[in-house]
Amino acid sequence: MIERILFKKISASGLAVFRIVYHLVFLFEIFKIFNYRQLYFDEIPFLKPHFPNTTPILILWLFIICFIVIGYRTRIFSIINYIFGLVFISSAVSFEYHMFYVYTGINFLFIFLPSSYVYSLDYLRKKIYLGKQGEVYVPPKVSKINYFIPIFLGLALVYFDSVIFYKFKSNVWMNGLGLWLPSSLPHITISNFQWILNQERIVKFLSYVTLVFEFVFLFIFWIKKFRIPLFVIGLALHVGIYFEYPIPYFALGCMSIYLLMVPVSLWDNLNSFFKKKFSSYVKGKKIENVFLFFEKQFEANNSVSSKSRFKLRNNFSSISSARNAFFVFLIAFSILAQRQVYYSFFNNKNITYKVNEILKEFLGITGHSLFIDDHFEGYNNVFTLKFKGQFLPFLNEEGMPDKYISGGSFAYWTFRTNGPYVKEKGYRLEKGLMKFSAFWIYKNDLNTLSKIEFDIVKKEIRGPMRWEKDLLKKNIEAPWQNVGKLIWSNGRTKFDWSLKGKNNNSH
Repeated sequence: MIERILFKKISASGLAVFRIVYHLVFLFEIFKIFNYRQLYFDEIPFLKPHFPNTTPILILWLFIICFIVIGYRTRIFSIINYIFGLVFISSAVSFEYHMFYVYTGINFLFIFLPSSYVYSLDYLRKKIYLGKQGEVYVPPKVSKINYFIPIFLGLALVYFDSVIFYKFKSNVWMNGLGLWLPSSLPHITISNFQWILNQERIVKFLSYVTLVFEFVFLFIFWIKKFRIPLFVIGLALHVGIYFEYPIPYFALGCMSIYLLMVPVSLWDNLNSFFKKKFSSYVKGKKIENVFLFFEKQFEANNSVSSKSRFKLRNNFSSISSARNAFFVFLIAFSILAQRQVYYSFFNNKNITYKVNEILKEFLGITGHSLFIDDHFEGYNNVFTLKFKGQFLPFLNEEGMPDKYISGGSFAYWTFRTNGPYVKEKGYRLEKGLMKFSAFWIYKNDLNTLSKIEFDIVKKEIRGPMRWEKDLLKKNIEAPWQNVGKLIWSNGRTKFDWSLKGKNNNSH
């Protein structure tokens, strides 16, 4: 039974679709990082730039991801992409958020996944090469484990870890508030769905459904009859995340992994349908299309000797067997590695720390504490900046994340600049306000001014551990208070928290 579940041969078309969609999501994530590169990597944006200059490196990375999307030299560029991820994703500690770990693990897997057998330039290159030798390249089928391993590492293990080690111990989740509470805090949500949040039974039911779903997913996604229901529920969950929270590429990235649960027959049927339509269109327009030209070159089935066919099948069979063995090892290793995160195999704390850091940086294996109690307890205030009476694009007047706050910048602003028990005159708050304001100044060409003064404003918010009607509305309506000033003068900052010029702190 295990052999049938893991090693049954199926079409590689679903892997190719996954390669394209996942890397398009990743491309937009890196493009976002490129646009905010000074914020992410400079010690002080534009004033103390990162060395070396990240601009040409990130541009090169974007091209590398494009090559993977179109499937050109896929394995080589997947290796380079993984290395770039280690340098820029795994090291961006201040801006890391949960999707960074998923990227690391999935990028590692793409080094080994046979994702370019179809829908790729690598596929066309092989057809041309073998066609010139009078042979036909027929994309080999792949073992089902190639579909399961990204789902296992990117979704199933993450869900199970999050539920077992965090959510089952969280009062927020066990009281049915796991979806309601973060959606009722304006600095975390980007949508006002108060009418849904006011339906206590519905929001609690959805929270408990999420708990059950994440707990059972690891055990049943291997079984064919459960895949479509899991696909529908999982897709709905991440569509909700996309519209509710400022982490769009987390939602889209996870949805791309769910595509691996779509029956491959669907992709094959779509491929046949579009191929026929395209061929019909080309013939009707009398266009000599390069793809049809390729196809004409490879209609020499009878000229392929049985010896050549056997050699091709044998090579693919050997590679497939080695890959299957590696993926089985990786599943076992990742289970042990996830255990290591909480119940170390080492008695030495320093070794434990170093091993856990290696697992996180190189494989994305770490703890997954998503929206649990310590994210909300003591989170009673949010701070932001105004310039000439206008809110900067960090938080809007309602207190919701604005243009600059999504993905990694959301994590930095919401939980490392602001956060539970944040204090006026606190170092992390002042550092974050300094970084974000410097970035905004240069992006708006105000760096030529000798002096720029911002108002620091604060909104008091409530995040109770029990359900309450109209909580989001109440938090949105809470007034902003002027609590200080941030003054930029000749490239240096001065914080005035007294509004009377007392107790100033300089950087």
